[in-house]
Amino acid sequence: IPGSALKGIARHAAWLEWKTLSENPNSQEPKDIAKKIISVFGFPTGSKDLDKFIQNNLSINDAHAGKIAFLMAVPSNNNWKLVPDVLTPHGGNDYTNPIPSFFIAVEKGAEFRFSLKKTSRAINDDLDFAEKWLKKGLCDSGAGAKTAAGYGWFKE
Repeated sequence: IPGSALKGIARHAAWLEWKTLSENPNSQEPKDIAKKIISVFGFPTGSKDLDKFIQNNLSINDAHAGKIAFLMAVPSNNNWKLVPDVLTPHGGNDYTNPIPSFFIAVEKGAEFRFSLKKTSRAINDDLDFAEKWLKKGLCDSGAGAKTAAGYGWFKE
């Protein structure tokens, strides 16, 4: 699984946490989480509402990279395999002639190893938040296409 995809999954989980906390405008928590998001992922964040919040509340306007590198995930052992699968779209009704779509999938139960790396500017707290958000994103939202069909879901 590409590191860029994992970073996006973790960033989305972080954004969801910030969004939930920002529903209470009198709280300090949205600012604290926004600072952590900037530290882990960099600025701009890729979210217009979060970037506007950061500019208005934290007075940050200069672009910079995040302090955590998200490396590609790889199978953690040899107990995985690729299997053929098929989806058959019906076009919304039973009168069309459905054409099966064959594809390769990783069989259920495969285990992956995920690696995060601190840059020289990072602190352990940055790594802890990145790990928390990556786990939350993978377990709550899944990864890749066809999550509605059961693909890409992870358990810790």
